[in-house]
Amino acid sequence: MKITITAKGLRPFLRLLQTGMILRVPQGTSVRETLVKHFGMDPAYLENRIQTLFLNGKRKPVDDLDAAVVAEGSVLALSAAMPGLVGATLRRGSYLAAMRQCIEAGAPPPGTGKTPVRVTVKLFNMVAKELGPERLTAGIVVDGSTFHAFLKDEEAVLRKDGLKITVDACLRRERGRQGGPVSLPDVLSMDLRGKDLFLRIDAAAS
Repeated sequence: MKITITAKGLRPFLRLLQTGMILRVPQGTSVRETLVKHFGMDPAYLENRIQTLFLNGKRKPVDDLDAAVVAEGSVLALSAAMPGLVGATLRRGSYLAAMRQCIEAGAPPPGTGKTPVRVTVKLFNMVAKELGPERLTAGIVVDGSTFHAFLKDEEAVLRKDGLKITVDACLRRERGRQGGPVSLPDVLSMDLRGKDLFLRIDAAAS
């Protein structure tokens, strides 16, 4: 199911990256392989720019990207360096890592072969600003309920920007219509629960 939004700029949509993009990867895939091979992140960027990485919540920071693996429902949250003592403690490879041994991501469960699993990748602060524009214009997969909540929260801003929205036929079939242009209220009236949506933002025109 596809949605294309023509907007004046990408800035309002960068917050959407904090709620997560959906990937399908083989169960037991390492965090490094998930981000490089399946998410398409440059290995040097991952190594040098992603200073803080959480697996399944803020209580599980990851240091070893090859030992930690993903499973069904895994959530990866990526951030550049965070300020202060807390940021230094949670930073990958930090000399203060010993202070957080009790909250580190534990040993991963054994993989089960190539069974595909659904993984969510979230981008924060400078990582979202640096990677977000290219991701949004190329297209990302988002959870339907999450996307609906984002549109609702940002409705006033998005209405002001005068968005142009196009959906494919799958999202309108329930109403007996073909795909094509729709209004923001049209999208907000759709039941997007349980749907993964391919979303692309076209900020080249308004």
